[in-house]
Amino acid sequence: MGKLTNLKSLANLAKQRLRNKDYSATQISNSINHGSNSYFLKNIATLKKLSANTEFITISNTEDVEFVKKVIDLIQNNIDLNPISKLKDANVYDNLSDIEKQAYILKLSERYNNVKSNIDNLKNVSNL
Repeated sequence: MGKLTNLKSLANLAKQRLRNKDYSATQISNSINHGSNSYFLKNIATLKKLSANTEFITISNTEDVEFVKKVIDLIQNNIDLNPISKLKDANVYDNLSDIEKQAYILKLSERYNNVKSNIDNLKNVSNL
């Protein structure tokens, strides 16, 4: 029964802090003195120092016209060996980390395959 009331009081304390947006050291130190064993409460100073940097990107479902033109040129010129190296932007690629390079190549190959399959579908439809 004692653990349940302790847990209930901790939950109420957390609820009050969330409502008031108050994370003062006095409330936290009082709750620690009451026997709470919470990782959050004991490490609040460290958690306050953490911050997140966010970056926003725009996602679209359509391919840009320049990329589609490059793919069409590659297909018309019968460049089947390593078309991804012809499509990649060397300036962008050289400034990426190893993990970012892998993601860039995978995204580029996915875009290439999508455009190529769309072109193939259009050829098949026009042949009907």
